Amino acid sequence: MKMHDADLILFHGMKRSGNHAVLDWMTDNVHGIRHFNNVFPLRIELEQPGFYEFPVALGDFLREQKRWSDVFAKAPAHTICSIEDWNFGHEYFSGAERTLNILLLRSAENLFASRIHKAFKMRMAAYPRELDHVMRRAMNVWVDHVEALLENSGQPDFVVIVFDDWVTKPAYREAVASRLGFKAVAQPRVSRAKAGGGSSFDGHAHVAGTDPSSLLRRPDRLGPAERDLLEQVLADAMIVEAQRKLDAFLPSQEYLKETTSA
Repeated sequence: MKMHDADLILFHGMKRSGNHAVLDWMTDNVHGIRHFNNVFPLRIELEQPGFYEFPVALGDFLREQKRWSDVFAKAPAHTICSIEDWNFGHEYFSGAERTLNILLLRSAENLFASRIHKAFKMRMAAYPRELDHVMRRAMNVWVDHVEALLENSGQPDFVVIVFDDWVTKPAYREAVASRLGFKAVAQPRVSRAKAGGGSSFDGHAHVAGTDPSSLLRRPDRLGPAERDLLEQVLADAMIVEAQRKLDAFLPSQEYLKETTSA
């Protein structure tokens, strides 16, 4: 399944996984994308556990997005709903006959280094400064996303994008674009997305002139307290095992190939 085949595209990611960088790149290369960002905010779930009742009727959800009604009334569009910090396996929406799931994965060390640095810069419910239940929830979601890759790789309605490769390897971006059904003419933007808060480390500073591989060395920029917390997260047995599985699986890049269901 390509993007143009889908009634709905669900973009599964995590806070600090590079969601807006990848979605901006897709928007710059594909005409008619309407993106609904972070449709089930984690803040609400943390304040009121069980607040969301899934699945949500897609038609009702779209009718509530009044700001899009005039813009897309007469234009074909790819509807993308991005979901942050939720497990992959839920049925989030009903009413779409053909749903394409895109999963964005970032390595544990760089993802959690970015989240932890963000936590030490500002107080936000989703970014704890200790290994508490909120941090463990994030760790569980990351492990769930790794398992989702292993279980769904090759399925026609599933595409994974590994952020660490996407941001550093042009050939990888071309392969992802081909799998999704478009040609990657536009490159990743040189300025970071304001909608996502920019980089935990550099804010909205331009990417141009920097070494993209620096995004793969986020732990190097942590302070002592931040590094201690990251080490606790990375030493957790479930994170160690999930990262081992991920490292063993990814080099083949077979996960970018679509197989037809029987």
